[in-house]
Amino acid sequence: MIAKTLPVALLARQGGERDRLEALLLGQAGLLETAFKDDHPGRLQQEFRHLRSKYQLAAFPVPVHFLRMRPGNFPTVRLAQLAGLLASCSSWFGRARDAPGPGDLKALMNVAAGSYWDDHYIPDRPSVRRVKYLGDAMKDSLVINVFIPLLYSYGYHRDSPGYRDKAIRWLRALDGEKNAITDEWARLGVSCGHAADSQALLELKKQYCEAKHCLQCAVGKTLLGSGG
Repeated sequence: MIAKTLPVALLARQGGERDRLEALLLGQAGLLETAFKDDHPGRLQQEFRHLRSKYQLAAFPVPVHFLRMRPGNFPTVRLAQLAGLLASCSSWFGRARDAPGPGDLKALMNVAAGSYWDDHYIPDRPSVRRVKYLGDAMKDSLVINVFIPLLYSYGYHRDSPGYRDKAIRWLRALDGEKNAITDEWARLGVSCGHAADSQALLELKKQYCEAKHCLQCAVGKTLLGSGG
């Protein structure tokens, strides 16, 4: 929803200015609307008000929540890390397209949320100091859910099998994802050797199990045909 109200071209136009990017991302998420005591969020608030007026930005329709989240996953931290990623490189798609392997792309993602967030998870609330680097699990998630689909789509629309093959190779080179759905598959005896397996199992669960399309599913038809 933030992306729908904040065009990527507008983010690219900020020329790697991290504070501007952070102001736009946090501001569009509705996280810069209160009065702040600390200098950093106060400056971001002023910057965002200026940019919102300048670019006629639409209001964000749904409030951001922090409930039932680990502090490291708070929207403030994740959006500040995203600002760092956007500021560190002007062409992430080009980097993904040219990278020999997923490890080369992940090496470029060594960014942190920023010095203010070293001892904050929420503005005006100091916390124990911890530099909030992008973790390996999040890097893997970005490669699997952002860059690999982009590579495959690029190869499809350019009729370039090499990029499609590269996307599949990358999936098979990364460890399978760990989440509630893959844990459930594991309890049923189905393991993930790599990310291609976990993506297939997630899609199977969503498109067939949840939709109750058992008769259109090869697994379902086999079970039903064998009497369960």
